[in-house]
Amino acid sequence: MSQMPKSARSGGGKKSKSKPSMKGRTRKFSSRPEKASSSEEEKSSDSGSESSSEGEAPTPAPAPKGVQQLIEVENSNRTGKTHSEMDLNRREREQLEKQRAHEHYQKLYREGKTEEGRRDLERLQIVRRQREEAAKKRAEEAAAKEAARIASKKR
Repeated sequence: MSQMPKSARSGGGKKSKSKPSMKGRTRKFSSRPEKASSSEEEKSSDSGSESSSEGEAPTPAPAPKGVQQLIEVENSNRTGKTHSEMDLNRREREQLEKQRAHEHYQKLYREGKTEEGRRDLERLQIVRRQREEAAKKRAEEAAAKEAARIASKKR
């Protein structure tokens, strides 16, 4: 076997004892309000057990120094749960537009402002009239049977 340089044998010459990099790992970022609320919860749970035994009120959070209170910093790489129209890709935008158009059409359909909606409402009115007439006819027949039964008992 021929002698190979150490860098060729180790697969790239990288030292194995070096600090692992964050490359390829997911990073979690939290905004300042989330950090503040989580730290306040921790403080309140710690001081809550102490203050409940002592009966003291918890101390307010210290005011931010300098211009920190005026500057609103947000991580632009962080994705939220809601997307604005600008953040959507073409397919998502088209799907959203299609859904809105369908909902708008359904609203107009229910109000009878579309041709199909008018036809269906007319058909529905006809069916209702027919059902009312059938119910009246059944009521008249039931009354006629009752009258015939009473007349047959009198004989």
